[in-house]
Amino acid sequence: MKKKTDLLLLHGALGSQTQFTRLKKLLEPYFQVHTFNFSGHGNKPTDKGFSMKLFQEDVLRFMKDNSLASASIFGYSMGGYVALKLAIEYPEKVQKVMTLGTKVQWDPETAEKEVRLLNPEKMVEKIPQFVEVLKKEHGSATWKHLVTKTATMMHGLGNGKAINSESFKTINSEVLVCLGTEDTMVSKKESEQLADTLSNGTFLEIEGFKHPIGQVDQDRLSETMVSYFLEG
Repeated sequence: MKKKTDLLLLHGALGSQTQFTRLKKLLEPYFQVHTFNFSGHGNKPTDKGFSMKLFQEDVLRFMKDNSLASASIFGYSMGGYVALKLAIEYPEKVQKVMTLGTKVQWDPETAEKEVRLLNPEKMVEKIPQFVEVLKKEHGSATWKHLVTKTATMMHGLGNGKAINSESFKTINSEVLVCLGTEDTMVSKKESEQLADTLSNGTFLEIEGFKHPIGQVDQDRLSETMVSYFLEG
């Protein structure tokens, strides 16, 4: 029997591998699916500050521990950014890449807008239901650290730590840049520009998809992934 393609699913900011539970089940007939939590997320505490370098190291460690010489990667939101960074710096480890709702254009103004939303006290006041989700997923004692570390990381992206277009041009892996029509966090313009910048990039707009992965039609997403990773 032919060995299944190794497919690594990378979660987004404030998320964890539990967000992929249903998607993983849908994909398992077709792939050897791998998921894990980035440092500081889920049940994986860390004293370190968040950075794309830290999350990239998480992926490399996971691949080494699981004897994965290379893998195809699906990255949701921040996970897609980590996947692109890997494709730049460790091309031999990356087969195909698919991103969904990944923000790539960062500047001080954009970062400020994102960071404004990441205030634990304001979150308790304005979005208490989401705070309860964070407590359940990451722990009552640590969710605030998660939020503040994420805010600091995003501030850094907006102030010189983001990947530049020249680096994106060096990616040789095939990349499918996906964006939902109802995604209000990432622009169609920046997603199309990313696909155009990449030497093997393609842009796909998915009708009806919002930004939160939990509000995305998992059946349609899995079908798109199977089609791209195995057939496309």
